Amino acid sequence: MSPARRSAGFSLVETLVTLALLGVVVSVVASLVLQNSRLNKAQLMQAQIQTNARTTLSLIVQTLRTAGWNPGGASFPPVALDSDLTDPINYIVAYAI
Repeated sequence: MSPARRSAGFSLVETLVTLALLGVVVSVVASLVLQNSRLNKAQLMQAQIQTNARTTLSLIVQTLRTAGWNPGGASFPPVALDSDLTDPINYIVAYAI
């Protein structure tokens, strides 16, 4: 073979090594993308839980603040606590008129 013809392209071994390295790089990048996607989903779920908790606490605070407001002079207490201490379920009832 002449020297000009041997330098015209890549050998089979060079092509296989290049493809193997490319496969490793692609699998590493795909792994990083999947891990990032899972982390992003977990953070979104955590943010949604925090938003729900804030909304719930806001409603509880608003109910408790208005529980003592009694313009009609009703004779019931504004807040009633669970009177049965043996019951495992505890509750607070806030009356708002």
